[in-house]
Amino acid sequence: MKRFQNTDELRDQLVALTNDLIHFPTHASKTESFFQVIEFISDYFQDDPVHLQTFLSGGIPSLLVTLHENRHPDVLLSGHLDVVENSVKYETEIRDGKLYGSGALDMKGGVACMMATMKHFSKLTNKPSLGLLLTCDEETGSKHGTPYLLDQEDIRANFVIVNEGRWRYDIVTQEKGIMMLKLKSYSQGAHGAYPWKAKNPIHELQEVLMSMEKLFAKPSPEWQSTFAVTTFHAGKEYNTIPDFAEAVVNIRFIGGEEWSKEAIMKKLNSVISASVDVEAALWGDVFNQNEQHPYVQRLQLVASDVLGSTVEFGHNHGASDARFFHEFGIPVVSLGPTGNYHHTNNEYVEIDSLVEHTHVLRSFIEATQNTKE
Repeated sequence: MKRFQNTDELRDQLVALTNDLIHFPTHASKTESFFQVIEFISDYFQDDPVHLQTFLSGGIPSLLVTLHENRHPDVLLSGHLDVVENSVKYETEIRDGKLYGSGALDMKGGVACMMATMKHFSKLTNKPSLGLLLTCDEETGSKHGTPYLLDQEDIRANFVIVNEGRWRYDIVTQEKGIMMLKLKSYSQGAHGAYPWKAKNPIHELQEVLMSMEKLFAKPSPEWQSTFAVTTFHAGKEYNTIPDFAEAVVNIRFIGGEEWSKEAIMKKLNSVISASVDVEAALWGDVFNQNEQHPYVQRLQLVASDVLGSTVEFGHNHGASDARFFHEFGIPVVSLGPTGNYHHTNNEYVEIDSLVEHTHVLRSFIEATQNTKE
């Protein structure tokens, strides 16, 4: 990695920031923590010449930080502050160069990098056109976050970097689409000792789910469409055949003629019983960014120079808010610090990667500003 001045000081700042952010239990059942973490971030910039704009939709706050008073910076750094609810390790731990805690990788480590980057450029006389956008509902579909801000608050940018952490430091230019469906099966119910008196909705739904799964390839790291059952609920009593069963399936698809939304629904409808209700819980299209775009090419060159080796383009099996910027015609990639085990209690971010990623952001913004002068 190219050496920068004050790297040790920057490392300490990033660790402290990430640690502080993780201590906020920012999941959907504790929405008060969203306002608390937004206040913490606003206080972080209170002595800096930046412009803070807060937004509220559906009771969920968002924050835009810019170096100039506008809603259309040249480069926008984007991230989310919420974490999944089953990740509940809000006390951090540092071990073997890794910082452990809920959201360390997804994505409070990346948020810390962006905050430090904004503070750095805010102190310059000749400030670049730069913004930081933070939302609080990415993990639950982003209804009141990025798409609302683009559609209703007219936030724009010439280029966006979504600072999602990953296991590998590559520039993500492709993400799978996402389709979440809720399936429900009903019955009149019966005493558990008389199973012949009622259809068991658990059995019916199990059969449907197994038939749906067979439409997809066996799960693997290959770039292919995938299917997973993520929740299943039925009944309330041990001694009663339930009167309902419901499940949520999580489908990630690669697009194209065979795996478009319409093609997938046609496949699924061929195996779903008429007595099973289907409801769309979440939908997001495939995201593909042209790797030859000048901003994307510049980011790759700068990142490769900072790290001392070629930073490749990559794809993400998951989905991020990048798809929303893409839908609005805004060039966007995803790039963030490295780590592993996001959405679990073993989640961690690599501390050296926090430093490296912050240097990449700084160098890219400097290079972008120089091309405009």
